Amino acid sequence: MNRRVALVLLIGLLVAGSEPARSESASSIVEKARNRFAAINDYCADMRLDMKGDKVSVKGMVMRFYYKKPDKTRVIAKDGFAAVPRNLGLGNPLKELSKNARPTLLRTEKKQGTDCYVLQLDPVNASGAPSMLVWIDRTRYLVRATSTLGPNKLDTVWSYTRVAGKHDLPSRIEADLVVPGETGNRPTKATVTFSNYQVNKGISDSIFQVQNQAKPR
Repeated sequence: MNRRVALVLLIGLLVAGSEPARSESASSIVEKARNRFAAINDYCADMRLDMKGDKVSVKGMVMRFYYKKPDKTRVIAKDGFAAVPRNLGLGNPLKELSKNARPTLLRTEKKQGTDCYVLQLDPVNASGAPSMLVWIDRTRYLVRATSTLGPNKLDTVWSYTRVAGKHDLPSRIEADLVVPGETGNRPTKATVTFSNYQVNKGISDSIFQVQNQAKPR
């Protein structure tokens, strides 16, 4: 190989190596995040809600959360009554959040110290559901944060725990809700924590009957 040919090949390799890596498509990111739950047929966990705002105060509300494929969820009070913030996306998180929504990849950035894809989810029908930003972990394809777009703001940050050495499931969701017209537009803050997970134990369909469902707040 003569010197001129070697130089041309070297320049070609340098140029090819300098091209930016192509980002994944929004649909591919959503599919990979949904597939994080491919090996989970059902699970249940204890769920605790603490909430503080101008018009509501809840401390230590303990419930049991149930999930079963394809999209069954239920929250049952362990003492008293049960209530959960709206639009958290429990169960298979991104499947619930992206239901009837069109995803668009906006950018990549760090969120809570984690490299994330930032997707915008826009509703595809006139259901009145708001558009939403979702931060997806670029390595593990887990929901790390969400933020609704519109006058009623719901911002969430997610943490996870490893269950049975192989399943990443939420350990804590911190949520800030702002409703226009409230005093000073101060957010209602809610923290949902999960513990005592049981995965793939075979939950009966009878658990998901609609009576006594948790009331969304």
